[in-house]
Amino acid sequence: MTDTGLRSARSWDYCKKCNYKGKLQEGLCKSCEDEARVKKFTCKHCKEKVGGKQKGLECGKCLVWHHIQCEDEEVETYEVLQRNNKKIYWICSVCNPQVKKSLKGDESEQEEIQKIRKELYESRETNKAVMKKMNEMQGQLKNGENRGKDQGVFEGELVAIKKMMEKQKEKLDEMEKRMDERDEELVRRVTERMNENLEEREDKERRRKNVMMFNVEESEKEDVKEREKDDKEMCEYVFKEALVWKEWKW
Repeated sequence: MTDTGLRSARSWDYCKKCNYKGKLQEGLCKSCEDEARVKKFTCKHCKEKVGGKQKGLECGKCLVWHHIQCEDEEVETYEVLQRNNKKIYWICSVCNPQVKKSLKGDESEQEEIQKIRKELYESRETNKAVMKKMNEMQGQLKNGENRGKDQGVFEGELVAIKKMMEKQKEKLDEMEKRMDERDEELVRRVTERMNENLEEREDKERRRKNVMMFNVEESEKEDVKEREKDDKEMCEYVFKEALVWKEWKW
């Protein structure tokens, strides 16, 4: 059998960040995976780690954790987000301008959300008025100020108001649910679109710098910088040899 100089192809994956070839998990080599993990838990503002015992929030867009004090978020806001972390997306101040810009393209969605918010506000105001009236009537009943009115009629009015309150609460719960679903869907679509654009730009940038060579040994070192150094030396060697061959041929 004639030796063609070609090595048998092996089934390897390429790291989507540094192009390292090897057996990978989730598309990243160990070095890039460790780097991504550190970055995920490093606050963008103070550059310090967000520890497990610290109050921190994960951005729904960049997926990086931030200290609430660095984001100037109130403890009350943090607690609400912790209780509703599956329903409410929190966006950090760094990503917020990008998300707002993307949201402008979803005018119909925005109009629907504004409509729900208006209904929610009006229902809450009605709820406050009904609650105030009910408290006044309960106070009158307790202090005996309703003596001039038939007791049965008065209690009937109170029961009617309580029923109205229950209906208002059901309406508020339903609108809040609709609001959460709309917000969640909108943020999900915007995040997907932004990630797609980012991945496309990163892919173009990677391909712009890529050089494909065949039948050359690849570095199998674990450290990214060491692999880059080996690749650079190999490229310099191949390019020099190519120039010598070109000069000799001419």
